[in-house]
Amino acid sequence: MSLPAASPIAPPGPALVREARAAANAACGVWQLPFRAWVWRGQSGNWQGASSGSSLDFQDHRPYFAGDDPRHINWQAYARTGNVTLKVYREEVSPSADLLLDTSASMWAHPAKARRALETFLFCAASARRGGCSVRLWLAAGGRAVPREPMQLEGDNWLEGAPTGGTGETAAATGWRSLPWRSQALRLIVSDLLFSGAPTEHLPPGRHRTLVFAPFDRLEARPDWEDDVELIDSETGQRRSHEFDQAAHGRYQAAYARHFGSWEAALRRTEGRLARLSSAGALTDALNEISRTTGAVEPVK
Repeated sequence: MSLPAASPIAPPGPALVREARAAANAACGVWQLPFRAWVWRGQSGNWQGASSGSSLDFQDHRPYFAGDDPRHINWQAYARTGNVTLKVYREEVSPSADLLLDTSASMWAHPAKARRALETFLFCAASARRGGCSVRLWLAAGGRAVPREPMQLEGDNWLEGAPTGGTGETAAATGWRSLPWRSQALRLIVSDLLFSGAPTEHLPPGRHRTLVFAPFDRLEARPDWEDDVELIDSETGQRRSHEFDQAAHGRYQAAYARHFGSWEAALRRTEGRLARLSSAGALTDALNEISRTTGAVEPVK
């Protein structure tokens, strides 16, 4: 991603991390990840699964077979019909969640966007933990990924030692696709997606529940650059001049729309969703917007 030349981009410090955590925890009282929207498989827990189990949520009847638990026999039906049937209840499961934060320089290019990225990542982690998920976390950039423990997010310095550098086609594909994503996990990626290459070259392989939360700033979506502007690549530091007239802005807008349209289409084909969060306003308002437009979050009940 290229931006007007400015001072070097640095990762957020502890003060912004604390502010983002407070906003994320507040949002968790209103919104949560869409656990109810999908059918899950896994160990005993809090959410409806795809198999039979022992929860209080009645599902169906089936014939009784030797070895079945007699406590689930429907004796009232037996008295009426003489047939021995079993009450079947829906299994309760605890989903798992694998969460990745893109820590490339473009994520921190605008202060409001940096805050929204941190808020979103911390919201996803907190919501997953509140939902009883088994959570794995990674920070990734420049073809590298480093793990973090969920408890580390309670501190203010968990961004220290995070990978930096570009998210070019090869780097992102290597950094994202090589991670040990769990087959039944909800896959959560917080990234601005401002890098080249087809989405399928970056996304984890296969058809899985993947939510990509893409924070963006108004100056990226609709830049106000005019005349001759010196741009700096936020990942490489390379500088170049470009003249921005009306035609250039039109080409930029078209390319920008195509880029995110390709991501949205690719995610739909693989049971995923793209949720773009504006950096303007409060986190709860941004989550309300994506709840209406994408279903990437749902109200807490």
